Amino acid sequence: MNKAFAVFLVLACAGSAAMAQTKAAAPAAAGSMKPGMWELTHLIETQGSITKRTVTARSCYSADDVTSIERILPPQREFGMKCANKDIKTQASGTSWRATCTGKDTVLDGTATVVFSGDTYLAHAHMVSKSGGKSVKVEQTISGKLIGECK
Repeated sequence: MNKAFAVFLVLACAGSAAMAQTKAAAPAAAGSMKPGMWELTHLIETQGSITKRTVTARSCYSADDVTSIERILPPQREFGMKCANKDIKTQASGTSWRATCTGKDTVLDGTATVVFSGDTYLAHAHMVSKSGGKSVKVEQTISGKLIGECK
């Protein structure tokens, strides 16, 4: 599987029970995000590649979703891998965590941050993919903007 696409899969989805560890701090980070239809643009850059990959998706967040950090932060998912969020820290300025995914022959590990600002948000992931004795850096930026009501 393409390493850049693997990181996209790791961070692209919305909502995760793995983020439940942050429930006590959820209102501080999630409080500034508004419910509605959000357009998410993922920019993925892989070390050694001259191309950048951009993927755009839409996700609907309900009023209940935006009150719970585990429903709005990108979860860690990867086909055939077991993923976990660790060292989750929520502050007024945003949330940061360590993402780790392990599979038969590959390990993805790195840090991620997200900052919510009402009608927009910005997330960054700095990951390293290790497979077959080789390490490849993968950087990802996800920008989100509120585009209207959910339909």
